[in-house]
Amino acid sequence: MKNKLVSQNYQTFSVLLMIMFVFSFSLTINTVKAEESTEAPTPQLISTNTETEDELSNVIEIVSKTESEDEEIVNVSDFSDEELTEAEPSDIPEAKEDPALTERLFGKMLLDVEGNGEVYYLDPVTGGKEYLADGSAAQKLLERRALGINEQNFANLIIGTEKEEESVCKTSKLSNRLKGRIVLRVEKNGEAYWINPNNCKAYYAGTHEASYELMKKMSLGVKKNDLAKIKDNKRQQIKTAYRYTLYAHAEDKDLSLEEAKKNLNDQVKEMTRCLKGKKELNKNTDKKEEREYAKTCVMSADIPRINKERREQIKETIAETRTEKNTQDNNGNKKNLLQSKVNEAVKRAMDKRMKIKESKKLQDQKENKLENMKI
Repeated sequence: MKNKLVSQNYQTFSVLLMIMFVFSFSLTINTVKAEESTEAPTPQLISTNTETEDELSNVIEIVSKTESEDEEIVNVSDFSDEELTEAEPSDIPEAKEDPALTERLFGKMLLDVEGNGEVYYLDPVTGGKEYLADGSAAQKLLERRALGINEQNFANLIIGTEKEEESVCKTSKLSNRLKGRIVLRVEKNGEAYWINPNNCKAYYAGTHEASYELMKKMSLGVKKNDLAKIKDNKRQQIKTAYRYTLYAHAEDKDLSLEEAKKNLNDQVKEMTRCLKGKKELNKNTDKKEEREYAKTCVMSADIPRINKERREQIKETIAETRTEKNTQDNNGNKKNLLQSKVNEAVKRAMDKRMKIKESKKLQDQKENKLENMKI
């Protein structure tokens, strides 16, 4: 089975070179007694400028690293409308990954104290963090990453309500084994509980409100420099890449996000068909050959290339889109962001940029004039 999965990884590795990652998402509920799966996931697409050899090499590295990672399988079509239009988290600087720091924080909810209060969940299974935009996002993540538990085992867990409570990590083997994980009561309406890694107690997170309260009460404040040392999990990487691509595609083609989403998903299918035309790849395949073939498939897809400057512009567009939605909502006009034309938000964002530049220019001129008067 392992060899088969690895073979499938290399057969579809080039899919990584598109603008987003592609996985087939499925929620699998395991029982606590079941052994954790160690099977390799299928590689995915990454948002990158694929026209440089360095970036192609980097993508191939990503493929090789996915072979042993316990990641969930994700399909871009499974991202909810809320995820595609949620607020963009504040920037985190680039930094070298710190495995020791990551392991020490496994299972915790991390609060960006230098940003806008963003919360991330550091999944102990995938070994990466995932952004929780709000209570709804938190609940969906908790349910998605949950480990099924029967009532007999659940009865052995100790329920917690407050952040600072006496630890049961040393007295409860089951709780200690599950610390940082999310468990789902499969025999009791699928209620979700988070096992606090600090005290090994189970905290209820079965509703949007409960999940939001959990985020506020239990998160650990972390500075950006430390957050940067913890990698995003694959699903977060996929979502980020896909969101940027979606907005860019909608802008380039003058489409609504809904129309762009359908169009991009069709492009993913075309990419998959292109890859199937290649002889099955294996570990001995020449890297140069892999890159060249991948490049051919990528260039045949009608996908926007997104560089750093374009990403920054898209972030402004996302912010402007959400500002407009909030204004409409406050006026009693509920607005579906996916159905609105992105270029309307793009124009407003550009106008704001121009006004800021003009204001800065005038301020600089005023300061220079004052300096000259002093001289």
